[in-house]
Amino acid sequence: MFMLNTPGQKLLSNRGAQSVVVTSPCNMFRIHTVKSTPMGIELTKHFNISIPGIILHSCLSEVTTEYSDNYHTLFIANFTSSNRLKYNIFMWNLNEGIPQSLRRYSLLMDNTTTIPIMVESLPNNLAYLAICKTSLIIIGIDNITSANYEFKSIPYTGGFPTASYIPQSKIRSSNSSRGPKSDEVIFTTVDGTVYSFVINGLEDITLEPIARIPDSVSVFTFERENKDNSIVMSFGSSTGSNRKIQINKLLHEDDNDDKTPFNTIIDYKNWSPLSHVQLLANSEDPEADNLTTLKHEIWAISGRGKRSRLLQVRNGFSASRLSNCYLKLKKCLRISVVEWEDKILLACSLPFETIFLEYMADQEECFAELIDETLPVANETLGFGVANDKRHAMIFKPTSVVLTNFQDIFETILLEDNWTFLFVQFLANSDSVYNIRQKTQSEETVFTLVKMKGIIVDNALATEVSVNLTFQPSCLYTTTLQGKQYVLVGDYEGKIWIFDGNLSPTVTSTPISLQDINRVATNESILDFKPGEHVPHDIMIIPFENDHFKLIITTKAGYFVSISLNLELGGSTLDEVMRVDGVPVNLLPVPKNPKAVLLVSLKTWIVNNNEQNGRVHPVYFDERKERTIKLACAVPGNLNTYFYVRDDGLCVAEVVPLSKPNVRQATVGEEVKSLVYHENSGLFTVICHLNPKKLSSVLKFIDKRYLKLLPSEEVPYKGTTNIFTPDITVICTCVWNIMKENKEVVSKRLILVGCSDSKGKGMVKVLDIAKIYKEDTNTVVKVTELFCYTLLEVPSHIIQVRGQIFYSGKKQLYSIDYDPERKSFVHNDEVVKLPSDISSLYTDEGSGLAVLYVTTTEDSVFEYEVVDHKLKQSSHDTFKRSVTNVAVMDRSNIFMGEFDSSLVVNIVKEKSFLRTTWSYTFPFIPKVYTTKVSFGRSKDRNRGILCVGVDGTIVVLHSVSTKSNTIKALNNQIGESDLKSKLTERIADTFNYPILPSRNMGRGLLVLNKPCFDFEGNSSKLIDCDIEQINQLCSSIDF
Repeated sequence: MFMLNTPGQKLLSNRGAQSVVVTSPCNMFRIHTVKSTPMGIELTKHFNISIPGIILHSCLSEVTTEYSDNYHTLFIANFTSSNRLKYNIFMWNLNEGIPQSLRRYSLLMDNTTTIPIMVESLPNNLAYLAICKTSLIIIGIDNITSANYEFKSIPYTGGFPTASYIPQSKIRSSNSSRGPKSDEVIFTTVDGTVYSFVINGLEDITLEPIARIPDSVSVFTFERENKDNSIVMSFGSSTGSNRKIQINKLLHEDDNDDKTPFNTIIDYKNWSPLSHVQLLANSEDPEADNLTTLKHEIWAISGRGKRSRLLQVRNGFSASRLSNCYLKLKKCLRISVVEWEDKILLACSLPFETIFLEYMADQEECFAELIDETLPVANETLGFGVANDKRHAMIFKPTSVVLTNFQDIFETILLEDNWTFLFVQFLANSDSVYNIRQKTQSEETVFTLVKMKGIIVDNALATEVSVNLTFQPSCLYTTTLQGKQYVLVGDYEGKIWIFDGNLSPTVTSTPISLQDINRVATNESILDFKPGEHVPHDIMIIPFENDHFKLIITTKAGYFVSISLNLELGGSTLDEVMRVDGVPVNLLPVPKNPKAVLLVSLKTWIVNNNEQNGRVHPVYFDERKERTIKLACAVPGNLNTYFYVRDDGLCVAEVVPLSKPNVRQATVGEEVKSLVYHENSGLFTVICHLNPKKLSSVLKFIDKRYLKLLPSEEVPYKGTTNIFTPDITVICTCVWNIMKENKEVVSKRLILVGCSDSKGKGMVKVLDIAKIYKEDTNTVVKVTELFCYTLLEVPSHIIQVRGQIFYSGKKQLYSIDYDPERKSFVHNDEVVKLPSDISSLYTDEGSGLAVLYVTTTEDSVFEYEVVDHKLKQSSHDTFKRSVTNVAVMDRSNIFMGEFDSSLVVNIVKEKSFLRTTWSYTFPFIPKVYTTKVSFGRSKDRNRGILCVGVDGTIVVLHSVSTKSNTIKALNNQIGESDLKSKLTERIADTFNYPILPSRNMGRGLLVLNKPCFDFEGNSSKLIDCDIEQINQLCSSIDF
């Protein structure tokens, strides 16, 4: 960690940016002067100034009267080693130089002086405003220079101040009548009240509340807009929301003094402070290689008290719905879009009909159904496009083609008997239409690939070329690459046939390329597909680099396959095979980005092949409910805007192609004590602190998919009126899985709740949680108290290891077993005593081993094996540590977080001892969890360590071998980025500067790029995967 006298605690600059001051936590600060250069401003050589004691507050401002305009003043309030508050003024003249003109004045205060909460500059009044808990004090420069202790002050009776700001504009309307000596300071309080302090000389001081918002503000800006004279406030809250709001009327301008109406401009999602973190598997098989980088969902409780909420934190592209949902089309099978004249028309195929819509982007109800008797609405539509005369549209039905101008039908052509269309593709920027037809005869089925003109001539289809296929087709795709037309056809044997778009009669015997998903020509890799899993469902081919292309394939079993190929030389390489959660998996191009592909299968992903290894970005809607996505299609002429078919109908959404955190959340509204997830019912049980005043329930239930609070019914144990009475305090919980002798789990509905009563006795309540459905209310959670068992001590933690229950007191560990005959628990005789207070209990459920890890506040971690219902200590860490919790990657590889030093420590087992191998230092106190991770679509996949801080920071540590493909590619990428020297060391050294060394900036400032990766203890241990220069190769984690 940095020393306390290292500059960097606070960066100060005056309005003219002529002086910059960098303070340290104590003992010294640094002054920089600034000069202009053609490349921007440059910080000149700094000047260090010693000031013994802790620096509490600092303000830098210009002196505009009495002194020269080139004089600058710095106010510092410090706390000396003799426990005295001291006010200091430093002045210097830029023309004369800092060492020659620097003057210092100090005023030592007595022990009864109130320490200010915050200090702001009042430059027009040659003073500073000290905001205290019960008063506002004006500290004049003359007070300090002349040792005058008679400070002007006014009483203050509002809430505790939390943040302050000096506005650039005049906030209160009375400001227009004030003179040149007026200053205004805005500050907020813990209850959300915004105050305006205005001073126009020592005899004209006013303080008024001007706004009230429903959050405790930690940092903010507050400015008046010139356009409509409204107020725009951007604020962040450590315990509430982060928003940018518009206030039209202040409190003193409105008759209503109780609240301030405002409009939310931007809602910045906030997920701190974090507590009660839970990792849930994001697929049925978390060990499988699928598109999700982090194989677990991150759920946690955020906020405090009434602002508590359950949330899920993810990272990816953000999608915002721009229209209402057209519910009638939620079962749509296929969607086709055509630009007709100045309109956008959609053909939406349902199982037995087609609905035609007009999309009007400027209307509130943007979808209008076209109702016309001439439109062919019967049966589904396989293809929809504009004929090459630009006056008619072609609509392909299973057995016919309709030519219409949407006022009347121009022509309808029926296929010959026994012939049907299977697939239809309109080639973009061309008048060609490709289709595959099927003829069913008594003994055989004939498949024909046809290229036709986009017009009907003389009551017949204008067919150019017709070729019989020697295989059964599964999908069709057409494209133009580098001026050449290509036709791609998938078959049921897992092959992709790539033909020339001209379709010669011998095309099936001499394809341009034939790719077998099961065996790729270059590396002879045989993929382990089960029967039927290799059948292509959708295909695309996109340009990659030089003469190479990317062949993207999705199979009917939900696999995503990427192959690099050279159509000229014939070589091909298998890039990736990943499992997509859901079937079918549809592909479509991304507008204005020919190297990107949009995947749709229950969810949406964008595969960006502009980035090396083709990074996969999940797309998340900014909505509480998780929606299932079936289809998508780009809106013509609109970048990043798509039509989506979801389980609530057809809608329009905009995708922002910028990876950022995405938060789903539900309000809990009570102080949370514990969080439990029921996998079988998809239900979160949130156990809250009992509030007797509100008479609210301790138990709250939230549905995982809908993030909706569900009503509950409580059935207490016989002889009681409530499960939790006011004298009971809930402390800890865990899920109790009842197991048979063969270790099969019988029930996952039960939870154990450790409590204490007003007499200090410990107990555990056994609750049965079940979803029930009633006619009057959709879903109700029934909570049944099965029994309550008295414990030997108040439980601090409770956990199940295999079939046995363990709970901890202050320093002792107990075990209990369930007695089926008594239908209650019984204590085992064994009691394990530890040398210090127990901080957590942990078991690795995925390992299948009966091992219990116990962490303490002073004596690190102890490992116990559960043998015949008894604990046998197998190893312990001899190093004294205060441990937050542990996570086990395997039996011999243990990770832990430390309270005192903000470390993540890795220890390995050696006989009966645990030896430390390495440690990482973070700028937060970490809690650690194990998860399976993969970086981008790298082939280096293993279990990683998720580090979570209370401040909301989430970091994943992923162990990678120095000989792995990731490290080799990383070294190559870093070397290639510097064409002159190709030295990895020089590139790494470049990362240690805020800007490039060739620019005239950055001198004297601390490293800003890697705040937690530049600690001396982390040297040569970490690779920061968020560094912009190598982000294309080692991508950051997708949550």
